[in-house]
Amino acid sequence: MNTKEFGRAGEKAAADYLKQKEYRILGTNYLTAHGEIDIIAYNKGRLVFVEVKTRSNDSYGAPMDAVDLKKIQRVLYSAEEFKTMHCRYGHIRLDCSFLCFRWTKKLRYTETGYDIIEVFMTRDLQLEKIEQHINAFNKNTPNKIIKTKKSRYKY
Repeated sequence: MNTKEFGRAGEKAAADYLKQKEYRILGTNYLTAHGEIDIIAYNKGRLVFVEVKTRSNDSYGAPMDAVDLKKIQRVLYSAEEFKTMHCRYGHIRLDCSFLCFRWTKKLRYTETGYDIIEVFMTRDLQLEKIEQHINAFNKNTPNKIIKTKKSRYKY
């Protein structure tokens, strides 16, 4: 299995984890001119852009450490592009060209979050642990990752 497949498996595990926590997944692998957003989700008035990092061990450091300034800026720019295309006056409106189904109502959001999810799994895709760092960075401090509360789930 190559690293791209391994990373996609981690992204799927992260999306499943968010669904268990009652997040609505709005999109995955959303491509913009600035880069890709791994997961876009919605939960309780919060529009969340998620960067997923998958590792089999931490011998090269924590997965979160791989999110550098350049990656943070790409996520922030990509999130702004998403919001320009799909959000108006605090409402998210997605059409069938984006999600392949039509919503009967708009979603209202009052907060935008930028989370990092660390996924630990074996090379044969056995999930070991998921850690969600809520609001790990933001537009006001794009040059650093903020130490935030974690939500952990062990398998």
